[in-house]
Formats: sequence, structure tokens, C-alpha cells
Amino acid sequence: MKRRGVPRLVEDILELFFEQHGYELYDITFTKEHGRRFLRVSADKPNGGFDISDCENISRFLSNRLDEMDPIKENYFLEVSSPGAERVFKHESDYIRFQGSRVNVTLNQMIDGQKLITGKLIEKKGDVLYLYDEATDEDVEISMDLVARVKNILEV
Repeated sequence: MKRRGVPRLVEDILELFFEQHGYELYDITFTKEHGRRFLRVSADKPNGGFDISDCENISRFLSNRLDEMDPIKENYFLEVSSPGAERVFKHESDYIRFQGSRVNVTLNQMIDGQKLITGKLIEKKGDVLYLYDEATDEDVEISMDLVARVKNILEV
């Protein structure tokens, strides 16, 4: 199987299992590092509470299905994890889930002398991110075309 097809196949395998168990897919990668292949699956629960037992359940299910199907002919390591609290936003649901949270917004270019804005996520509507900018003490609107990355900040 081609490398690009592995994440798509894994997503198809996990779709019903995730629906049945209340999981949400965050990311799937199939990469080669230092001569070794890694299949990495990152998942979460929409309402939180994702823990090591969830990683074990997903790993066990996926490992069994991949062993049955045997679509990947080369040796690889399977890793299942959570994206963690300080995650990079990849899905629209991240913007909804973390509304009101502190975030770091990395921009593609300088805007008003800033390339990194730290503040409170107000909301994302379409292609516009609404944010309270801590540095300027103002609400700002940022076109998503200018956003390189949004990352949640864990507050303890």
C-alpha cells in the first residue's frame, strides 16, 4: 500500500469504532524516522476525559484490524495518543471547544508589529478569528489567511 493511502485506510477502519465509543479523530500520520516507520493516531473525546485506557482500547482495536487485513507490508510501530491540552488547532471543532480559552496565534506576517498574538479566543466565524489581544487590551479580528497556527494554552 502506498504511504499516502495508509492514513485514509486507518481513518476508514476507525470511523465506526470512534462513533460507537465517543472518540474524535485528531490526526493520523504514517512517517519514516531514523529508518523506522511509525503509524501515529491521535484522538480525543469531545467532552474531555480521554485517558491511557482509551489509548489502549484504540490501539488494541486498530492493531487487531490491521493484523487481519495486513495492508501495510513493511514493519512499523503503532502509537496512539491524545493531542494534549496544549494542542495546535486542526479542526473547526477545536475553535468551538476552546472558545474562551487562552491561545497563541502565530501569524504568517507581522501585523501591527506582532507575529505572535496571545489572548482569549472569542470565536471563529467563517474565515475570521475573533480574539481578545492581551498585549493591546483590545478585541481583534484576524483573517484566517494570515494565521499560520493557533495553539491552546493550558492554564493551571
